[in-house]
Amino acid sequence: MTQREARAPYRLKTLLLTFTGILMLVLLAGSFYVSFERFRAYLSLQLQEHAQDAATALGLSLSNAIDGRDPVASSLAIDAMFDSGDYRSILYLDVNGQEVAGRRAGDGIEGVPPWFVHLVHLPFPQGQAQVVHGWQQLGRVIVTGSPARAYRDLWASLRNQTLWYLAIAILALFLLYRMVRLILRPLLAMEHQANAIRQRDFSVHVPLPQTRELRKVSLAMNQMADDLGVLFDGQLKLIEQLRLQSTEDQVTGLFNRSTFDQRLRAELESEDGIGTGTLILIQLAYFADFNHARGRQAGDAVLQQMAGVVDEFVTGHSSAFAGRRGGAEFVLFLPGIGMVDAEHWLSDLILQLERVYSRVADAMTSGVHAGLAASRGGLKASELLSRADAALRQAQDDMVSGFRHYDEELGGVEGAERWRQILQDALDGERIHLLFQPARNIATGDTAYYQVLSRVEVDSEWVTASVFIPLAERFALVSRLDRLVFDLALKWLEAHPGVFLSLSVATASVGDDDFLDGLQRLLRRVGDLASRVWMTVPEQVVRLQRSGFEKLLRIGGESGAKVMVDRFGVGGVPFNYLRQLPVQGIRIDRSYIRDIDKHPENLFFIQSILPIAHGRGVKVWVNGVETAAEWDLLRKQPIDGGMGYHLGRPQEAPENGANP
Repeated sequence: MTQREARAPYRLKTLLLTFTGILMLVLLAGSFYVSFERFRAYLSLQLQEHAQDAATALGLSLSNAIDGRDPVASSLAIDAMFDSGDYRSILYLDVNGQEVAGRRAGDGIEGVPPWFVHLVHLPFPQGQAQVVHGWQQLGRVIVTGSPARAYRDLWASLRNQTLWYLAIAILALFLLYRMVRLILRPLLAMEHQANAIRQRDFSVHVPLPQTRELRKVSLAMNQMADDLGVLFDGQLKLIEQLRLQSTEDQVTGLFNRSTFDQRLRAELESEDGIGTGTLILIQLAYFADFNHARGRQAGDAVLQQMAGVVDEFVTGHSSAFAGRRGGAEFVLFLPGIGMVDAEHWLSDLILQLERVYSRVADAMTSGVHAGLAASRGGLKASELLSRADAALRQAQDDMVSGFRHYDEELGGVEGAERWRQILQDALDGERIHLLFQPARNIATGDTAYYQVLSRVEVDSEWVTASVFIPLAERFALVSRLDRLVFDLALKWLEAHPGVFLSLSVATASVGDDDFLDGLQRLLRRVGDLASRVWMTVPEQVVRLQRSGFEKLLRIGGESGAKVMVDRFGVGGVPFNYLRQLPVQGIRIDRSYIRDIDKHPENLFFIQSILPIAHGRGVKVWVNGVETAAEWDLLRKQPIDGGMGYHLGRPQEAPENGANP
């Protein structure tokens, strides 16, 4: 249903208040009219009787007490009566109709608006009486009363009744408004609950009202929300279970062979050819003998303990991932990490693995061997695996626990201290170069936003973030780096209206309160500019930096900036956080997109996530689209858009006018 269809021309509360208010006003107006007319008729009758009584009294007085033949005496009697009452005129006419004596008043009526006089229009009451002397008729007296006092009484009555009825109407409308609000409150709660259900939030319940009919409806709505919540949780668990079955090793919980290889290819074999890092193959010695002697169950227990040590190692290294290739062979990839650092960390890892393995194996011979191979880009995953395997075979020939690395000499920067100095100088001098890679809208093909990519100059070459970000995290410089990128990008954004940017926030930065406080101040300072910013974080922050992530969401909600979860699907986090955390977008990891036309299980994963995310109002983007076949298949799905070298390469200065 569209918003236009949802907007009805009238609100139920407005209709009820309008109808009841009009009915009440009609009743009050009718009651007022009837009472006013009755009072008007009563005053008219009283005026008529008063005029007739005055005429009769004056006629008797002129006939008996005063000689009606004397004009002077008659005039005095008329003056006395006129001054004692409220009359318009008193006339004494002879038998020929000639005026003998009389008195008249002006036509003005003081204290009453002219429009009221015109509207009410009281008649002038008139009374007549004969004047005689003995048996002789002298004439007649005509007394015309003045309705001025009646007008004043009616006007005073009108004002008092109007104020009284107005007070009653206001009180009645107020009570009616309160009553209607009380009656319709459950409906508003049901509307809120329905919107929550539409966004896949089934935790909202309607308070039970006192009216029987609405109470039954509320109970039914609450029960439906509970049932849908159970169904939705079951759907999430099913999708999660299917994903785990297709991607994880059933014994250790690490990536299985095919999933690891797919992620490794996504890391190394991008069109930009910049995938760097170190691959480590680890083998438990004599595990087949242990498995044969102790049984498969004991062997699986050993593998699980080894996997626990490996997983703990991976958790401590940003973007690293691990898997089991079969038997007692584990594999790890450390993106952006050089051979020297990898060897240093691997020494400690082998010691931990050997300690656990020897304790479980008791007196049996045990050992842990590893082989390393590093890549600086342009190397295929299969070639890197072959190199690490060759190094592993050399380590196994030594017959003692340890590791070997592939002997090929690698050029470029190796020293950790030199890297520290390079990054420190780049941050101090703000020598960070920004590139902009477009993300395309799936429906229109327009640019929805640009992903900001940072580069650092090393030996006259710009090095990608995949190389220096892990080192920046190691040297605790990544928060400064993220803050500098935000500063530079927002300055650029201010000069380019209509453009939307996606800015990455590292896992360590999300856990840095000083960084988050500075980011909050920065977004407050730029004002409405923040509404054109996507803050992108890797999915693993949901697990590793939950409190910092929630604070980042609050900062986004306060400033208008939107939050996107990047590398969705590989962070090792159950998907139910989509229900709990108000993110505005997710970007599915490139490992699910690479050769998706050849991997139906990845397509099924995306198709399963789409209705859940869209039901929560979360936009779904994909990353790593590098072939037309991938994009053609994705365009048939209701995703919001994607990015990758097939859709647009990083560029120096994108055009203005990106669509929101």
